[in-house]
Amino acid sequence: GNNNKQQYQQREAEATMYCSSPSTNGPFCVSAVYEPHARMPAVVSVRRGRLTYHHYDAGTGVYAREVAAFAQTQCTGTVSAVCEEARRRTTFFFVGADRRLHRYYQSESAAAWEHDGSSFTSAGVVTGAVAGVYEEFAGRAGVFVQGSDHHLHYFGPEGAGEAWAHEAAALRSAGEVGGSVAAVYEATLAHSSAFFHGADGRLHYVYRQKDGHWVHETDAFDAARPLWGPVAALYDPVRGHAAVFCKNSQGLLHYFFWEDGGWHHDGASFSAAGEVSDSIAAVWDQQAGHAAVACCGSDGRIHYFAGGGGNGGSEWAHKAAHHAFPPSVHCNIDMVFSKERALAELVCPAAGNGLTCYDAGPQWTAVDLA
Repeated sequence: GNNNKQQYQQREAEATMYCSSPSTNGPFCVSAVYEPHARMPAVVSVRRGRLTYHHYDAGTGVYAREVAAFAQTQCTGTVSAVCEEARRRTTFFFVGADRRLHRYYQSESAAAWEHDGSSFTSAGVVTGAVAGVYEEFAGRAGVFVQGSDHHLHYFGPEGAGEAWAHEAAALRSAGEVGGSVAAVYEATLAHSSAFFHGADGRLHYVYRQKDGHWVHETDAFDAARPLWGPVAALYDPVRGHAAVFCKNSQGLLHYFFWEDGGWHHDGASFSAAGEVSDSIAAVWDQQAGHAAVACCGSDGRIHYFAGGGGNGGSEWAHKAAHHAFPPSVHCNIDMVFSKERALAELVCPAAGNGLTCYDAGPQWTAVDLA
């Protein structure tokens, strides 16, 4: 109901303030990408409202941080990074000091960062989540955002340059956004789709058919109703369809996947994590051929589940990292699949001002990022 919506929006606002407040320490908002041209993950973090790009320096063999390029910009909300593989560059979307959607993208030579603060003004003031996605068909990023009308807006590539097409009217029938948004590119549709936590406490799914018509689904996800918290999506190439993880009001992790022409629900395989926090990350493990999801459990540790693969099976392997979040560090994680190392890698804040990258191998190898 409206009470749940108001409570969740208050928690979202508190998390945003936690990212941008000058009184907090550590990078609390993180968005990770895998950069094929660098053969390593890169991360955009937000600490005290300041943006930092953490990237691997092949010349030195260690991670470096880039701050000066964004010194004149303040982030007052979430950030979402995308690697535009066809252009060999990373771009990221964020909420600026004016509460509108902004973007930084690397120049063609990757020698400088360009700022775009004018292309997304038609969405108005951003009132919630931002979710970027790599549109393979165009070789550029797209983005879903909660606009000033509290509805979902989509900006997609238009033409070969840096122009954007804005779609909003076709998405209004899905209702108002009440929380997290997760974007995923679906190869079978040659377009991106989005799952979002609706203001009605339900999980919503919107996708665009090849004829350009947007379709909305929600009834199939009522087994997790009411939602409370994050949503994370991935594309399952074996089933040829998107899949989604979400958290219900009891704090338990749920998984919805497509098989045999319909949605299936798994709400029992993730109890080892207990009540999960307000951060979930998911990827498709290309090496193992199955889904992977990470979350912060009630014990303060990162929990990692792998399984639910395409051969009809839904068995999940579980392990928990020794990493425990200090009380002063907000549990915010992201995950990418590293093609170079053929395994999933998790990025999370560490004590102080650091970031830690864990690989999901047998030993949970950790690397401290700059």
